[in-house]
Amino acid sequence: MRQLSAEAKQWDKWSDCYAQFARLAHWAPYQGDGHWADADMLPLGHIGITAEQGNDRQSLLTDAEQRTMLTLWSMARSPLMVGGDLPTSETRTIELLSNPMLREVTAGSSDNREIIRERVRRVWGDDSTYIGDYIVWRAVAADRPDGTASLYPGGVYIALFWTGDQPHSCQLELQSAVGVAAATDQWIVRNLWNGSARDLIHIEGQGVNRVIHADIEAHGVVWFVLKKEGGD
Repeated sequence: MRQLSAEAKQWDKWSDCYAQFARLAHWAPYQGDGHWADADMLPLGHIGITAEQGNDRQSLLTDAEQRTMLTLWSMARSPLMVGGDLPTSETRTIELLSNPMLREVTAGSSDNREIIRERVRRVWGDDSTYIGDYIVWRAVAADRPDGTASLYPGGVYIALFWTGDQPHSCQLELQSAVGVAAATDQWIVRNLWNGSARDLIHIEGQGVNRVIHADIEAHGVVWFVLKKEGGD
């Protein structure tokens, strides 16, 4: 196995998380089984015990920012190495790290890449009204290198990220996620952070023109898998 540094230091600051989007998009084409671009250790849980930055503390990232960071690392297939002391970490962090989909997507996905990065402004073309970036990552469900079968064969993993300081409603054309040829098929949506699809994500429209709608919290993510109805 070969591990490459993505040339970044990650601390429990939103600005550090934000900077990783561009870095991991750059490294995505080079990720693959046996060689990994490492976006640095995850500053989660009880950190700063003997750190070079900051005092002894629980991670200063909000719950939304922690989910965003973990999702980005998984979708980019960056190694998931936690830099905190787990026995003394908060329950909320342990619950996030216990999500089995983190390992499933990191180990069992392919063609991982950023497909959309849009600077959102209240007034089109006026940078003074910039409110955040809408970023979309896509990956295809795949069997793991050790032969373990994918939980979602034929599925497509999608992460909708919002970097703004206020919640935002975003949308994605279904064909951008699954391709034009498959856009008329019936797809089931499963939220990978809470198991429910009804509260944050829904698909509207008909046929090839269907659109995925999602409400995303500040510095947050909506992470889901699209699976063909009736598929295995």
